[in-house]
Amino acid sequence: MPPNRRANLRRRFRQTDKSLRRAQEHLASIQETWIPQHPELQVSVMAFIGEIEGVRRSLLDLYRRTIGGTERKLWKPGDTDIILEEAKPIPDPKRKW
Repeated sequence: MPPNRRANLRRRFRQTDKSLRRAQEHLASIQETWIPQHPELQVSVMAFIGEIEGVRRSLLDLYRRTIGGTERKLWKPGDTDIILEEAKPIPDPKRKW
């Protein structure tokens, strides 16, 4: 457990950002899996990913205004691009590779 309230708040900000990033990663995997068969869904999935990116940016702004200090492990420009590049299709458990 962090030593004081401020450190605990920084930890919670990082946990929140990590969870939002994970949601983006899951959506990117969904996109990689579905888009070849259903290209019409790409706009919707990208909209969700973009909305989460906006929330992550706002969270960073709130962090800067309230906590300040080191911003490591929080949103950085280009994070979403990296997430989309690294996305892999969801494996089919019935299909053996």
